[in-house]
Amino acid sequence: MKLNTFLIACLMPLALGSGIVNSTTVSVKINQQHYAFTENPRLADVLAPEALNQQWYWPASKLFMLSEQPNLVRQRAVQQLKTLAATADDKALPAFLALQNELASWQLGQRVPIRIDYDVARADIALNPRFEAGQYLLLLTERPATVRFFGALQQSVTLDHRSATAVRDYIADLPVLAVADKQQVIVIQPNGTVITAGIQLWNKQHIELMPGAMVYVPFNEGWFTADFSELNKQIPLLAVDRMY
Repeated sequence: MKLNTFLIACLMPLALGSGIVNSTTVSVKINQQHYAFTENPRLADVLAPEALNQQWYWPASKLFMLSEQPNLVRQRAVQQLKTLAATADDKALPAFLALQNELASWQLGQRVPIRIDYDVARADIALNPRFEAGQYLLLLTERPATVRFFGALQQSVTLDHRSATAVRDYIADLPVLAVADKQQVIVIQPNGTVITAGIQLWNKQHIELMPGAMVYVPFNEGWFTADFSELNKQIPLLAVDRMY
């Protein structure tokens, strides 16, 4: 069942899509290159200096506004994990510790939920939004070769991406713990789409992972219902904001 497509779409008016043009600086770091615009550029203008330099895999390309808000959400999640770890039994403790390490390793920004594709932006004005003033990070990447699993696991795991393979078919290779929800996982596609995918015979869905996807193995909310429910909501949102 699809939970949401671009869960942070409500942030869109803060960054892009406005028809108002302001004569203030737009600063964009594209991978390691910095660009500044004194007028409000459109997406195609921003992409133009780098778009043809390599064979970019557009579905895994991402745009972020630089913001501390996701870091504040992470701090709350990490503190909650530390609190749970302090009283956890041997079944749950490895997951809490591994997830703390996973979250601490992420660089976070405020994801701007737009489609990044140079040819599409040039062809369709509706998909070529204008940037408002601010500082941005635009990550362009070649086609990733892996997918990453994290959450209620002994440790986070990176696996080779498999074409035409449902997410449930990766599960046998994972060190899933007793505290995990065995019924479903949450897929965070690199384009920002978040999908809850059933993995048992009775609810299985053929959800394929895009190259570069992340998959959160949620906690079984029957263990610590309130705490796990909040983590299961917060952590996929943080994954959307991960700058990678």
